[in-house]
Amino acid sequence: MDISKNKLRKKIGFEIAKTSTELRNAHDLKICSYLQSNDIYNKANNILLYYPLGDEVNIIPILENIISRPSPTLYLPKIQTDTDILTIHKIVNLEYELSVGAMGVI
Repeated sequence: MDISKNKLRKKIGFEIAKTSTELRNAHDLKICSYLQSNDIYNKANNILLYYPLGDEVNIIPILENIISRPSPTLYLPKIQTDTDILTIHKIVNLEYELSVGAMGVI
């Protein structure tokens, strides 16, 4: 990984840590609302997203919205612990289908 990318991640992490939980939650909801109002999102048959970690935008409301409908189909990436290879998985139920992959990432 490029050293400048590491510095940027640290800087962003520091800024996120300074932000209040209330403000972060408000921004997360605004981002989710914006994405869910997008024509591309609404017309998609398949959507590949990520499961958010603590310092990432909380898109769990979007994930829950997708799996509550017959279409689109939700896919999430996972890094296999034994090979460090990224694989893509169809998700039907967030509660039962997620497991920890490499580096503790879901």
